[in-house]
Amino acid sequence: MPPFSPECWRALSPYLDEALGLSGDRRAGWIASIGAYDPALAADLEALLAEYDHLKASGFLECVLRWPAAPAVDPRRR
Repeated sequence: MPPFSPECWRALSPYLDEALGLSGDRRAGWIASIGAYDPALAADLEALLAEYDHLKASGFLECVLRWPAAPAVDPRRR
């Protein structure tokens, strides 16, 4: 998926937030209603939601990141 410009992201973000709060059937109908007046916006939303669904199904969104432990700092060596 190509990156979105900041302007495009600002336009998509509120719709994406709302779409993520809807169940699958309601989401599909809601996106179809958006597509009736702005097909490009609906297509972008569908692409983002498909990517989200793929990442969620893969477990990627639930993984815990573990950062390497920071080396111990000896306070006397400052």
